[in-house]
Amino acid sequence: MNFLTTVATDVVNTVTESTGFPGLDGVMKALPYMGYGMVGIFFVTGVIILTVSLLNKAGSKK
Repeated sequence: MNFLTTVATDVVNTVTESTGFPGLDGVMKALPYMGYGMVGIFFVTGVIILTVSLLNKAGSKK
């Protein structure tokens, strides 16, 4: 498994050197920010679902 990881890292870094993309190092640095974004998306979605369900209960004719 370590061999595949090393080869994949070398391939990604070689390709990114020629194209100018940040490569695997840039992706690893960006992962925490992507994680915060995903948590934020789930939190906002949960707030929206909770608000809609409360509005449905408050507006029901029963």
